[in-house]
Amino acid sequence: MTGRVRTFFDLVRLPNLFTAAADILAGFLYAGGSLSDCGAWLPLAIASMFLYAGGVALNDVCDAKRDEIERPGRPIPSGRITLGAAGFLSAMLLLIGVALASTAGVRSGVIAVALVVSIVLYDWVFKNTPLAPVLMGSCRGLNLALGMVPAADLFAAPMLVPIGLSVLYVSSLTLFARREAVVDTSHRMRLLIATQGCVVAVAMLLSLPYFSVEVVGSSRLAILLGFHGILITGLRAARKPSPESVQRSVKILILMLVWFDACLAWSAAGWVAGVVVASMILPTLLLGRMFRMT
Repeated sequence: MTGRVRTFFDLVRLPNLFTAAADILAGFLYAGGSLSDCGAWLPLAIASMFLYAGGVALNDVCDAKRDEIERPGRPIPSGRITLGAAGFLSAMLLLIGVALASTAGVRSGVIAVALVVSIVLYDWVFKNTPLAPVLMGSCRGLNLALGMVPAADLFAAPMLVPIGLSVLYVSSLTLFARREAVVDTSHRMRLLIATQGCVVAVAMLLSLPYFSVEVVGSSRLAILLGFHGILITGLRAARKPSPESVQRSVKILILMLVWFDACLAWSAAGWVAGVVVASMILPTLLLGRMFRMT
């Protein structure tokens, strides 16, 4: 692998791109779509990966000065890519993502534009404010909605509930990960609150039968497994907060975001759909050994 290619993959957090695709597939299956209808969900999954890549590249552009101190090994502060080149790549990736999403229809294009606006607002304006976690959660909620839009009415309660739970999970994960490079015992309460948010988001998937016409009963076991894994992960980091323990827990919580998506797909379309979405964990996990996820 050439140095330039590795730098690009590092800049866009290659392992995490598959978590964005998992949102799309889970949303599509939950809304009534079929795995075999690749022409409907695959372009959106690819568009989502471009949008995610553009967003995290922009994040590094906006955090370049802080990374010189906290993460000097990142592509920009290490000198592997210039600030201008990273900014250009970010803009191109976001534009390509919108263009690909628009091929699926006007509504998909509108949601993609709204997602780009949210990404830019988060990275450029609100990153260091109390609104940042909610805005990041909204980005992932819009990403899930992007997967739903070809197959459903987004304003129906069965669609709004999982979108809201996705926003809660990712908002809590973002709160958990804030200042992960310098965390210490003074951040314990924040870590506990964020863990509670992630746990509640997954546990509330059990309420889907109250909003959906039919939910696969066996999905409850998958939801309970996710609940347990997230709780243990968060409490372990909060017990002895350190940059190493929190960063390790953030990686696990990112993987559990795919499990959240798998539970969502399982609840509506059965265990096969759940397993297919959960399989997105594998490339995320394997590539996570080669490239940074946080």
